[in-house]
Amino acid sequence: MCLVFGVSRSRFYTWLNNGLLNTSIENQLLTEKIRAIHGNSKQTYGSPRITRELIKLDVKVSRPRVARLMKKAIFGLLALSNCVSILKVG
Repeated sequence: MCLVFGVSRSRFYTWLNNGLLNTSIENQLLTEKIRAIHGNSKQTYGSPRITRELIKLDVKVSRPRVARLMKKAIFGLLALSNCVSILKVG
C-alpha cells in the first residue's frame, strides 16, 4: 500500500492511526474559508481579523498560518491579475 501512495510506512501508519487529514487538504479547505471571509469584508481584513473570524467559527488556526495562506492564495491572485493587465496594456 505504501508503494502505491508513495509514502513511508511510518507516515502511512501515523495517518491510519490518527485519522488526520493531509495538511495540503486542510490548507485547501482553510484557504477557501479565508477567501470567503476576505471577500465578505470587501477585501479589507488582514490576517489578524481573519484569524479571529475563523476562531469564532471553531477553526483552530494560528495567525502566521493564516498569513502564509493569504500570501499564497490571495496575493498570488493579485500578482497574477497584475501580470495579465500588464500584458493587455503592452
